[in-house]
Amino acid sequence: MKRIIAQQMLVMMRERSIDKITVKALIEACDISRQTFYYHFRDIMDVLEWILSQSMERMLQRSLKSGSPQEAMEIFIRETEENKDLIRKLLASSRRVELEAMFVKTLREYLEKMADQRRPDLVVSYADKEFLLDFWSYGLTGMLFKYSCSKEIPDAPGLTKRLGRLLLGELQK
Repeated sequence: MKRIIAQQMLVMMRERSIDKITVKALIEACDISRQTFYYHFRDIMDVLEWILSQSMERMLQRSLKSGSPQEAMEIFIRETEENKDLIRKLLASSRRVELEAMFVKTLREYLEKMADQRRPDLVVSYADKEFLLDFWSYGLTGMLFKYSCSKEIPDAPGLTKRLGRLLLGELQK
């Protein structure tokens, strides 16, 4: 049922602003009761957070199968490119601040899982790990928003390569 609600939410978001989507409209479109909706979600933002979380989890699984950090970044950039219209609509919302925080939180969880699974041998203090996760999640969210507002990601292969090198600490090369 969560997937059905989420899919309908995505359909509605393509048609109108997130500010115009109400629980009432969503439950009518899904042909479910209010009780069913509230059994699965707290509110519209909770649906959106679940959609983001599921999307990041799929990206994580694909990234872990990739051969290098550059390939993982390529997956991230491709997803951004494919969803830029939706991201642009979200940024135009009156709930932009909430949405930005949601993107940062979800992206941070993604990066932490990716780091833990790709580099379990990495020894770094808790404070340094927290700092790096914050740095990367805010930085990538900012880039995601910047490029979502442009027609296309300029030099996507070059950007992918630079981000991969930065991630590995090899920017001087």
